[in-house]
Amino acid sequence: MVVCTPTKKAHIYILRKAGLKFSDIGHILNMKEPTVSRNFHELEKQGDNPSFYLCKPIPGRPRVITPHAECRVTQLIYSGEC
Repeated sequence: MVVCTPTKKAHIYILRKAGLKFSDIGHILNMKEPTVSRNFHELEKQGDNPSFYLCKPIPGRPRVITPHAECRVTQLIYSGEC
């Protein structure tokens, strides 16, 4: 799933309220039509004054090992030091 910046979300919302189609907005912002549509509908669910900075919480348990530690362990295993 493509994550839009708050600026792009604002552009999507303003251009759609101005009457442009999702495909036209996608061409202007160099995005695919389904991405534009999904982001607009998420903003529209928030009501008349949407927040472009609102982020949904990420479900699930947080990782125990950081990506850096995972990479280091992988290097140690493949090098034979471990």
